[in-house]
Amino acid sequence: MKSAHLFTLAKYAHDQGLVDEHGWKWAEKLYKNPKKYIRMAKIFKSQVKDMKARFKFGVEILRKFEDAVRLDEENGNTKWANARAKEMEHLFEYKNFQGSGS
Repeated sequence: MKSAHLFTLAKYAHDQGLVDEHGWKWAEKLYKNPKKYIRMAKIFKSQVKDMKARFKFGVEILRKFEDAVRLDEENGNTKWANARAKEMEHLFEYKNFQGSGS
């Protein structure tokens, strides 16, 4: 309940005089300065990435290379590996990685 209704519970604890009881100290801090905790929650939310799978048009959106390898193993094919190899081939073909030369 605390995680779902944090501010409501803090107000209730303050109104009922529970803030001096063991386990309710957090409610007094939150009740005194709720803007600080809202700001901290927004900062934390912006820094933590949601790691559950995302889908667009029924296709999983990959977040990292390991996801592509996992999908190839799950599907029993090498479509992502082939796409990566093809992209690398084109990068080298267009000579993107040549030095400035002297």
